[in-house]
Amino acid sequence: MIRHALLFCSLATLAGCSDYRFDPGAEDGDAGSDITVNPAQVDFGEVYVGYEASQTLAIGNRGVSLLEIEDLVIDGPDSFYVVSSVDDVSTAEIEAGYNWALSLAFDPLQGDQQATLEIYSDDPDQPVIYVTLQGTGLLPY
Repeated sequence: MIRHALLFCSLATLAGCSDYRFDPGAEDGDAGSDITVNPAQVDFGEVYVGYEASQTLAIGNRGVSLLEIEDLVIDGPDSFYVVSSVDDVSTAEIEAGYNWALSLAFDPLQGDQQATLEIYSDDPDQPVIYVTLQGTGLLPY
């Protein structure tokens, strides 16, 4: 099976598909899901207290099978939160080769603030991704 995977990787590289990753734990022909997050850190900058800033985080799947987002947890102040029109934003399914835009918001208190967004998925080699969220709350004049 490894020789077949190496041959496939060589052919994929020649065809311009160099992102193929062999997963020896996967079934034949299935390299599994592979999570990506962009950006790796979200900086909301300076925001006046009483106002809100939003940023978008792209969660992608560069694997060959469905990626399941199992949970989203923000560890830190309540100033940071997920904004979505979906009822249960803590779970999602991302098809291979696609991205999911996750909207995040910052409604600050005064001062520097930081939190960590924890993204739990079924990615076999990265079951948890940590994204730093930061921003500063300023008092209005």
